[in-house]
Amino acid sequence: MNKKKILIFGLLALIFGGLLAYYLINKKDQNQLIVTVDSSLSSDKIRIDQGFYSINEGSDENLIKMGLNKVVYKDSKETSFETICGENDFLVVYDNEYYSILRHFIPNDFYDGIPEPHTYNFDFKRNGDKINLTLHIEGEDGEKFERVMEKVADAKNNIWGRQIEK
Repeated sequence: MNKKKILIFGLLALIFGGLLAYYLINKKDQNQLIVTVDSSLSSDKIRIDQGFYSINEGSDENLIKMGLNKVVYKDSKETSFETICGENDFLVVYDNEYYSILRHFIPNDFYDGIPEPHTYNFDFKRNGDKINLTLHIEGEDGEKFERVMEKVADAKNNIWGRQIEK
């Protein structure tokens, strides 16, 4: 009976080890982040945070002060990051003067729960005294967002980058 248990345990360990090796060999690539700016702007002045931001906050003031969980772009340098099934929020700040908040929702695929990597293309263009931001997400759950960035000075009167309705 003892040899039978050892054989079963060894077989289970072999199967588990094989599955782990398969996962590591076929591990999905990370997301990619691309930032482009027009000639009147500088990519060195952009900071992009990724994480989760609750709509239940009173205003965007704390978000601007604290940021989100992880800085994924700063000083023209990208940091690798993973997205999850569900809400993936991005706080985009230009020169500590303008900001925008975007949410990329990735539905759960119910098979492995791990979303495929995406390419996040952030494009900034100056339009007079405003900055237009376009985020084009390429991948299985791709989307496109276009926003006029809000002034950081107005964050206490905004929620999710829009004026609080009273």
